[in-house]
Amino acid sequence: MTYKPFEKDLYDKYDSPAKDALISYLEQEGHSIKNTVENYHADVTSTRKGATYYSEAEVKASWKEQWPESWAELRIPARKARLLKRHSIITFFVFRGDCKECWIVKGEQLTAETLKQAYGPNIRPGEMFFHIPVEEAKLIRHDENGWTEVAKEAATASTKKTTTTTKDRKTKAVLKRPKDKSTDDSSGSSGDG
Repeated sequence: MTYKPFEKDLYDKYDSPAKDALISYLEQEGHSIKNTVENYHADVTSTRKGATYYSEAEVKASWKEQWPESWAELRIPARKARLLKRHSIITFFVFRGDCKECWIVKGEQLTAETLKQAYGPNIRPGEMFFHIPVEEAKLIRHDENGWTEVAKEAATASTKKTTTTTKDRKTKAVLKRPKDKSTDDSSGSSGDG
């Protein structure tokens, strides 16, 4: 299987901000953080009400503002399958480049049926990803009040539109991707190899 090689510069840029954002969300939800040491296990181990939770942060650097309308799926690198084998219950947090929005995906959603090759400008030929439809994930947003869930209609409505408004308030057409490529265009940038 083809994997994206470890990129230390991306790791250095995104690892700490993504973990910090993840920890802030977990603490807001009542978790006590137990471990964040880089050990090739889940990024964060936490406890809540006597249960242990494992969480993994991933950053999609190509995701700049609102989730792009043409991205009908999230892609989580196949290399993360090692975490599914290690932890029976794990949650994946796919952050926007600035870590102000995040998709939450349960590990149980990453199945053999969702694993397939992906295509895009930042993806190596043959690289495999778990493809998760955005309507099956939960979108959260951070603002001055902390983390809040984005309404399901708002989270998925953007994947169905064919126009978008630019910063100067002009409307422009958005090209839809071919059906076999209706995924996000980033390969993941946590740099964790």
